[in-house]
Amino acid sequence: LDFMGEQARVHDGVTLEDSIVIPPCEIQPGTVLRRSVVGPRVTIGPDTVVEDSVLRGCLIGDHTHIQGAHLAGAMIGRPARVVQAPADLSLGDHCEIG
Repeated sequence: LDFMGEQARVHDGVTLEDSIVIPPCEIQPGTVLRRSVVGPRVTIGPDTVVEDSVLRGCLIGDHTHIQGAHLAGAMIGRPARVVQAPADLSLGDHCEIG
């Protein structure tokens, strides 16, 4: 995953429900965003769910679930689960917090 240019790249197969995407960012296929604000400078891997969260400057791995988190500058592995996490967080692969 990598930060991609100055545009919001939301791939086919992404579900957006009451969410805002602020460029630059990239949202990979199979991702679901619910009641969330994503961007700027966020990359989210495929098949990830983000609910009730705010993400800025984050790199999120695939098959990850983020709920009720406000993350800035976070790097989250794959697959991982983050529930109501603090703003400053880095989490490796196969981890769970919250």
